[in-house]
Amino acid sequence: MENERVSTKILIIEDDPTERITLQAALETSLTDVYVESVESGAAAEALVKVQFFDVLIVDYRLPDTDGLTLIKKLKDISPDISPIVCTGYSSIELAVDSMRMGAYDYIVKPIKIEALVKSITDLLKDKELLVNGKKKLVMMVNDGFKYLHDQDDAITIILTPDTNVLLDKKSSFFDKVKGFFGAIKKYYWG
Repeated sequence: MENERVSTKILIIEDDPTERITLQAALETSLTDVYVESVESGAAAEALVKVQFFDVLIVDYRLPDTDGLTLIKKLKDISPDISPIVCTGYSSIELAVDSMRMGAYDYIVKPIKIEALVKSITDLLKDKELLVNGKKKLVMMVNDGFKYLHDQDDAITIILTPDTNVLLDKKSSFFDKVKGFFGAIKKYYWG
């Protein structure tokens, strides 16, 4: 299946073999255009992510060789665009908040309801697509000695200076004043 054309690659990291196999089969059945792989430990996940890109991680919080948050940090260091979903039978508000701070997209309490997991993955993929499309619309421009990003519709502009980023509506009268102000500051301090 890895050689087939797929749009989404999912890695399940779960130490319980029954749950791992069940999740993999359920996701392969419930989602289209996906490649799902599963491993039983943090070390196996780390080795796999070093040689293969995955869009989504389904991470069990308690693993035999590490915890989910430590693993997420390691895997995001290897592959920053990977999006984790933490699953655990040991739920707490603190763990949920810490998961989100480490970059988890969602936090699901076990026993996992496949419908909830599929919805979470679907939402995650939609959000990623919106982000990618938004980045494609931004255009870098150099004007009057400073850089700014603007979208193709000229609705917003982000002015970039060495110390400050400012988000502006380009159609406002304030934009020209701020543009001139940052241009003068840049010229004065950076020549």
